[in-house]
This record gives sequence, C-alpha cells and structure tokens, in this order.
Amino acid sequence: MIAELADTRLLDADLASDPDRHYLVKAYLGILHNMVRMCADSRQVFRSAGAVAVLQQYLQRPQGLVRTKAYLILSYIVNEHENDIINATDENIAYIVHILQTAVSSENHFSQLHAFWASEIACGLNHLAVNDGNKQRLGILGAIDSYVQLLRDGNGEERGLAAAGLWILSFNAQNRQIMLESPDCLQGTLLYYQMSL
Repeated sequence: MIAELADTRLLDADLASDPDRHYLVKAYLGILHNMVRMCADSRQVFRSAGAVAVLQQYLQRPQGLVRTKAYLILSYIVNEHENDIINATDENIAYIVHILQTAVSSENHFSQLHAFWASEIACGLNHLAVNDGNKQRLGILGAIDSYVQLLRDGNGEERGLAAAGLWILSFNAQNRQIMLESPDCLQGTLLYYQMSL
C-alpha cells in the first residue's frame, strides 16, 4: 500500500479534479492510519518500507484530510531525530483540532463529516504534541478546550486520552497558563483523577 501511495500518478495527480484518485488516496491513508494506530509492531515495517519519505510528500497537498491523515500516520512512525517532520503549520493544526471539536460536539463523538472518532484524533494529537512547536500550537488553537470536554463527557478511553493530552501540553509554559486560567480544565482534571481512584 505504501508503494501505491509512492506511485507518481497519485503524487502528481490533481486530486481536486479527480475524485476517484482523491477517494483512493484518502482510503489508503485511512487504512494505514488504522494499522499504525492499532498495531505498534507495524510501525517499524512502515519505516522499513520508506513510509516516512512517501508520506512527507502528502503533507503539502491542498486537501485537508489528506494532509491530516499523513500527519497522523507520521506522528506514530517518526523517531526522535525526525521530530521536525511532524512540526505542522498553524493551518494544519487548526484543521486537526477542528476535526476533534466536530467529533466531540457530536452525540456519539464521531465526526461524520471527517469520518474520525474523537479518540482517533485525540490519540493522534497526543503523538503530534511530541513536537514542541505543535505543543504550543495545539494549546493556542483550542485543543485544551476539546480535551476538557472529553474529560467531562467522554467514555473511559476518551477521558484517558484527554488527560494524557493535557499532561503532554502542560510541558509548554503558555499552555500551563491557559490551563491555570480555565476553571473547567482544573475541575475536569480533578474529576478525572477522582474517577480513576
């Protein structure tokens, strides 16, 4: 599947004018995202197959979901020395946070428009937050509020991911200030830890 994504016909295609290829790229990326997220053993296989180089080419695509899926997959497979690869722009982080907000706002925490569960996006954002630049962007662009909402309204997995996300984001001074100034954040975190005892 990584070889198919490396095919220059997909890389060079104008996905906006070719809905079939656009669908195919999104489908391939979606499958790869689920594989890398659900099976940690696949991460080294991805690296060995050259997925880092292939996926980087999709980070510049104009289609938001294509870029998002490429970032999410890369967040699971880059190593510490390649951390800058997942240093996303404000636009990309804002788009991914928007997907999380859409999912969290829905009754079942699934973004119908983007076809992502809140837990999928929260987990991916937690991986993207390993990059210090992304940490700050996530805080500024609204991830903290979405995590707080998941702490309050989410299921067990979602609450755990939200608590982990807030912890990761708290390693940035600006994010800590946002959290300290948010009564909902402090109450949500306290509630989560009380429920965990």
